[in-house]
Amino acid sequence: MPSLSPLSSTAAGSACRRWALVGLCLLSGTAWAATKPAHSHAAAKPAEAKAAKAPVSCPPLPAPFSPELFSQAAEHATDRGFLWKITKGDHSSYLYGTFHAGKAEWMAPGPKIQQALDSTDVTGIEINPLDPAIQREMATVTQGVKRNLPAELQARLKTRWLADCLPEAALGSAPPEIQALSLTFLAGRRDGLQPSFGTEIMLAVLARSNDRPVVSLESASGQLAVLLGSNDAEAANLVNRTLTEIERGQTRRVLTRVAQIWEQGDLDALEHYADWCDCLKTPLDRSQMKKLMDDRNPALADRVDGLHSDGKKVFAAVGSLHMVGPTGLPKLLEQHGYQVERLR
Repeated sequence: MPSLSPLSSTAAGSACRRWALVGLCLLSGTAWAATKPAHSHAAAKPAEAKAAKAPVSCPPLPAPFSPELFSQAAEHATDRGFLWKITKGDHSSYLYGTFHAGKAEWMAPGPKIQQALDSTDVTGIEINPLDPAIQREMATVTQGVKRNLPAELQARLKTRWLADCLPEAALGSAPPEIQALSLTFLAGRRDGLQPSFGTEIMLAVLARSNDRPVVSLESASGQLAVLLGSNDAEAANLVNRTLTEIERGQTRRVLTRVAQIWEQGDLDALEHYADWCDCLKTPLDRSQMKKLMDDRNPALADRVDGLHSDGKKVFAAVGSLHMVGPTGLPKLLEQHGYQVERLR
């Protein structure tokens, strides 16, 4: 079983704090672990005062990373998520469907996942949250985006931000559509789902603890291009839709359902995501989903294939919804000539 050194714990916490400030938990499950509750709304403008009442209670903060916490999880580690073995040529790699939030007890890999990790020599994740170059690229891109949202929409975003007990000082530190999307994965905190324990950041921490190389399968700017609006109007639409789903409780319901599906490895339920998520009802919804998932998959498959073809045994960990359907990574890699075997 891999170790989790104090050094890697410190590094993870530092990375989480930096990423929290640019609101990018959706991209890679990075942590808001160091985010302090913001109970005081005294600075709210008069027009926002009624909407920005103090919350009844704040969601729990995640436990800090520590070797002890990892050891507790490792004692009862079980397999979660979706795992495929992909073979071409004289060696095999693996695909692992991840979840961008999690619980402390999920942080240690189960036996099948650990065996796959042990039989590979590099971990590939969408973007490596512990890579300083990725962090700089994220900051550079987001700092260059300025938005002019309607005042009412800005007030709604602030209200939701403060209701989730996030520090007012961090509001506006990233484009509003990114901060609204960050709230999506914070919606599960009251159900015990913390972005700080998302699969990707845990894999990155484990890899660093064991001197294992981690590669990004995408660029930071490429991911941001998918998530950012192309202009103020598109950004406003994205913020409005995201906040509406959060305010209706839809985001929380979907997040907890996906967490259950991921924990159980229920691929059939995930394949039918569109039937139960109540989130793909309009052409715009479906277009955005295609942009977020299907349109990225060919490049992800090419990247995994390139690493494998260079002789590397790759443990490629990508969001679980990238694994389903005819354009999912298992199907695309079959088209690249791989023998694909589902292990979990």
